[in-house]
Amino acid sequence: MAGPGFINLRLTDTYLQTILPLEPENTNLSGKQIVVEYSDPNPFKVLHVGHLYSSVVGDSIANLLEHAGATVHRVNYGGDVGLHVAKTIWAVLKELGGENPDKLAEVKESARSEWMAAAYVKGTQTYDENEEAKAAIIVLNKSIYKIHSDKDHDSPLAIIYWTTRQWSYDYFYVFYDRIGVHFERYIPESDTAQLGLDTVREQLVKGIYAESDGAIIFEGEKYGLHTRVFINSEGLPTYEAKEVGLS
Repeated sequence: MAGPGFINLRLTDTYLQTILPLEPENTNLSGKQIVVEYSDPNPFKVLHVGHLYSSVVGDSIANLLEHAGATVHRVNYGGDVGLHVAKTIWAVLKELGGENPDKLAEVKESARSEWMAAAYVKGTQTYDENEEAKAAIIVLNKSIYKIHSDKDHDSPLAIIYWTTRQWSYDYFYVFYDRIGVHFERYIPESDTAQLGLDTVREQLVKGIYAESDGAIIFEGEKYGLHTRVFINSEGLPTYEAKEVGLS
């Protein structure tokens, strides 16, 4: 009998193959097209153990579906717009002394992910503790959405945004290469936000949603659920509206 502590068991691939029903002829999903969405880290934030778990489990599910004959589309959905982005960019602007994209060159490539993580932490803490900074971050959040609606790649703020967003994706690619995970497509929230907004507003007219204090909500209690905000009082989409666009 083992005492207190951990027992480590190691199973060989050969043994696993004997206990898993993965016969080559098992193609009952042949002809099916299945989307598997997983991992889903947000740019401008760091990866954590939850992303590792989701990446490994999601990839395993995709592999099993492929083994059963399905055509699998592996997609990765993450938030490149939203308040967390504004918090990070606010702190980045403080580090750069304003909208000075040239100063980004001073950040070493090997230090980019840690630098971004520190900016997110600083922006989040300041948002929670300083009302003046909170108001500025809310305004900045609108400006970042406007970068997308205006298709702006040239203003100083846009250059900072697009550059640091790419830093995040570069960081993700290194992680996925390391664990052997790959995706057919990355879907950023900026691609789904406008479609989500348009769809919710269209369905508001049909009575599916309701207006409340300048926001648009879904009154879920009528269906045994709970009320959720889909468009906030600033006219910006919440996670829920973006997911409508994703669907």
